[in-house]
Amino acid sequence: MLIFAMITSLFGTIIGAIIALAFRKQANDFIALTLGFSGGVVLGIVFLDLVPEVLKARGVIFLSFYFIVGVIIFVAIRLLMTYSKSDVARVSLMTAIAIMLHNFPEGIIMGIGFSSASVIGFEMAIMIIIHDIPEGIALVSTMMIEDRVKSKLKTMLYVFLTELPTAIGLLIGLASGGFGENFINMNFALAAGIMSYVCIVEMIPEAFINGKYFKDIILSIVLGLFVSIMIILIVR
Repeated sequence: MLIFAMITSLFGTIIGAIIALAFRKQANDFIALTLGFSGGVVLGIVFLDLVPEVLKARGVIFLSFYFIVGVIIFVAIRLLMTYSKSDVARVSLMTAIAIMLHNFPEGIIMGIGFSSASVIGFEMAIMIIIHDIPEGIALVSTMMIEDRVKSKLKTMLYVFLTELPTAIGLLIGLASGGFGENFINMNFALAAGIMSYVCIVEMIPEAFINGKYFKDIILSIVLGLFVSIMIILIVR
């Protein structure tokens, strides 16, 4: 499972990194469209699958409480990150840290999905591949801005390091599968809150900031939602 998680997460990020390296001048447009697309995928998986799963098992109060806790956790992380200086020389580092921080809950939710014999584990694997493409583009693009892309091998090493939290989260998720159904549902709700925040507050607004074409970004979000529905229908 650990090897599968690393391959799953690295696959999407490496695709994004290759796109950024191949299309340097159009990097912002690629980031915008892929952020919109992956944002749509995340929204679909969260609100059409994760949320209904917890709602059915534990009810609205349980879901709402841990969903809000998940949002608060990531808000706290982002507030801590704002205390760092935002000079250009540290943009790529902050981008890498942000990617690593929200890769961790991705790994946890995938591990819990597999440990509970739920198809959510496979849904998360597919979603992570799609979702990590803009992360690879964003990371390598910021390295380009700072003129840090000297070696493609070193660039891919940096990309690999950002995905280690996914594997760590997967191990925690697999271990937590034996802690009972309540614990599993709690983590589903927490992950839904974290992923919703990342998508609604970070990914989609960033797409509109970077992108020049409003309609294209809207279409990419809608396409992402459609893909999430297809993923759910296929794996169910």
